[in-house]
Amino acid sequence: MSAHPVPFVRAVGLLVRTDLLLERRAPQLALAMGLFAAVAQVVLHYGADIPQPPVSVTVGSLWVTLLLATLLAVARVFNAERDEGLLDALVLAPIPRTAIWASKALAIGVLLVLMEVVAVPLSYLFLPADAPVPGLGTLLLALIAGNIGLAALGSLVAAVASAVRGREVMVPLLFLPAAVPLLIACLACSVNAADGDSVVRPLALVLLYDAIVGLLAYAVCEHALTD
Repeated sequence: MSAHPVPFVRAVGLLVRTDLLLERRAPQLALAMGLFAAVAQVVLHYGADIPQPPVSVTVGSLWVTLLLATLLAVARVFNAERDEGLLDALVLAPIPRTAIWASKALAIGVLLVLMEVVAVPLSYLFLPADAPVPGLGTLLLALIAGNIGLAALGSLVAAVASAVRGREVMVPLLFLPAAVPLLIACLACSVNAADGDSVVRPLALVLLYDAIVGLLAYAVCEHALTD
């Protein structure tokens, strides 16, 4: 008699809980992302050596930090499963394949939030006193929408590259070009907010990107994990 399939929501919850428990026991990735965020903010702000940097530079440094930190997480998101040979067991388990992608996306999202706790205050701290900055509420809204897109895309790329030789090379080659449209839309949203312009259009583009990546992942992740 075959095992009953585990419902999607329960499967995602169990997998996310496992990932976060493993990360709490050995928090190397979270610490590495936090340290990277701190160092990147210092280097990008002081290395630019611009007395009155435009808002695109000040806010752009934050989004570049998020993008590269996400890449750091994506490169390691399936490490535990590969090292222990558990990826095949997950694929054969009676759970929806999309639950594997969704759990990894949520795990990446949690790591991004923890990293932003370091990066966002530093970004505001290093700004000149009279520099235009987006309101905190608008920035948080853009960060939430951007996190969804980065986490969904990162989990999809990690799933596609998990069975490919030279995955360490494939991950940035796949992730960075695909993330550029999201980065541009998030940056436009933040810059418009700082300039007092409407953020409806760039925010709508970010949400559209999130929806497209989510639908694409839903359509292809099962084939990516089983091939």
